[in-house]
Amino acid sequence: MNARFTTYVHGSPVTITLKPNKPVAHVEGGPTDEGYEWTRTVYEFDGDYVTATHDHESSCCDGRFSSNREMRCPVGLLKASIYRHKVYIDGQGPVVTYVAALPEWREIRRGQRDYFAEAAGY
Repeated sequence: MNARFTTYVHGSPVTITLKPNKPVAHVEGGPTDEGYEWTRTVYEFDGDYVTATHDHESSCCDGRFSSNREMRCPVGLLKASIYRHKVYIDGQGPVVTYVAALPEWREIRRGQRDYFAEAAGY
C-alpha cells in the first residue's frame, strides 16, 4: 500500500505518492541579497503514518538562523482538510482557485537556533 497526498510547492498543489520506507525529499532556496536561505522537506511513510520533516536555514546581516519541525499524519487523515488557495494577478479578483484535500498534520517536535544570539550569550 502507498500513501498519496497533496501539498503545496512554490504556491501550486503537488501530489506526492510514497512507498513504504522510501523517503522523498524536496529542497529549495539559494543565495539572497544578504546571504542565503534554503528549506529541505523529507516525507516518509512507515505503513501507518506519513512523517514530514522540515529543516530551514538562513543567513543574513543578523547572522545565521536555523529551525526544524517534524509533523505526522495517520494514513486515514491524509485528505482530511479542505484548503482553498486563490491566485490574484495584477490586483484583479481571483483568477485561479485551487481546492485540495490536505493532510491533518500533528506537530511532533519543533526547534530553532539563533547562532548570533547564542554567541552573544543569550
